[in-house]
Amino acid sequence: MLVLLIWVIPNPAAAGAAVGNAFQAMIIFFRSIGTAASALIVL
Repeated sequence: MLVLLIWVIPNPAAAGAAVGNAFQAMIIFFRSIGTAASALIVL
């Protein structure tokens, strides 16, 4: 956590981009799982 703070404070733009990318990846991941699950339910 401390390392993360040391990295975020001098470079907020890169940290924001990294967090945004992580959220986007998670959303895509869960959406693909949801699509697969709904396809299985339909079958």
